[in-house]
Amino acid sequence: MSKIVFPENIGVTEYGTVRLGKDYIADGNDRTRRARIRFQTHAHRDHTSGWLKNIRPGRALVTSKPTIELLGLDYPNVHKNGNIVPLLHNQEIESKGLISSKFQMDWEIENSDISLFDANHMVGSSQVLVKNRATGVTSLYSGDIGWPLETIPNADVLILDSTYSKLDTSDDKNWNRQDAVDRLLQLISSNLSVKPIYIYARFGIMQEIIVKILENIDSEINFVGSDEIISKTNIISTYLSSSPTKIINEKEKYNFNNVIHLKEFHKKQNESLNGLNITISNFNPQNNAPDRESSDGDYINVLLALTNHASGEDLANYIQSVNPKYIITDSARNASNANKLADQIMNKFKILSIPSSLSSVWKD
Repeated sequence: MSKIVFPENIGVTEYGTVRLGKDYIADGNDRTRRARIRFQTHAHRDHTSGWLKNIRPGRALVTSKPTIELLGLDYPNVHKNGNIVPLLHNQEIESKGLISSKFQMDWEIENSDISLFDANHMVGSSQVLVKNRATGVTSLYSGDIGWPLETIPNADVLILDSTYSKLDTSDDKNWNRQDAVDRLLQLISSNLSVKPIYIYARFGIMQEIIVKILENIDSEINFVGSDEIISKTNIISTYLSSSPTKIINEKEKYNFNNVIHLKEFHKKQNESLNGLNITISNFNPQNNAPDRESSDGDYINVLLALTNHASGEDLANYIQSVNPKYIITDSARNASNANKLADQIMNKFKILSIPSSLSSVWKD
């Protein structure tokens, strides 16, 4: 497998930066300082390291409008920067014009057609496609993908996120994602009027949960959250079908019934609050049910598996739709999964596949 010759300058480095050509990176720093254009697939923090470095003169950041709005919460003036290109999903632009000619004195940027496509992972999340005009090679970075997807482009090379992904699922898993959503709604419906509810989740899945609650529970609900959750929800809500009219700031005094507290995922490590505590996890608590429940007096804790990462049959369908000649699985975020997934792809589809630890850019 290690002797397979894949296209140059394409892969994932050991420090997590995705390379889509000599001049193109995604979701990470460029320690070689060669790349001039960075793609930002979405605003989750495990993908945003060093993004501000790519809005300097001579460089450009390409991302979706919702993503730059979320990134800009901590940098209110960043929207005015001319080196940020908010690209609509399914829109194609030529890379050559993204960098001013006065910054191209000693090098020439690869001329490519670049596009973003909806990844259905969170609002603004994107797949990234680069079509190199000189070589004719098309490279696609999946980013974190949910399912289903409206558009899946074809590509010669697919760089595939593998954080939670595998092509096979346990035979004894007798539930699916909708079962987890139904369980969440059942927990909220049966406890909303009798005890406080706390939901701990990462902000992408948090906003999806809010929509599910508003569209399926016929009660007046009072949401409470931190400054950060309120700011992010206000942005994301403009792109969703349903949104709360107001989220009460947790610093304020209030006296309401039917209260749901929206909590940052990481805070669950240090909190044990009386009431129903629902922690949304990317990982399955057990194979034969979507949740695991424990209690201690007035404290009830439920760990619920509800991920927005495609896996199993959905991931296999994604690979078939892309129809690539080569696949590189992302070792930087999960080396064990990357190796297993590359082997599974080779066995199932007979597509040349390697973990990114074997790619030419791993030790950049």
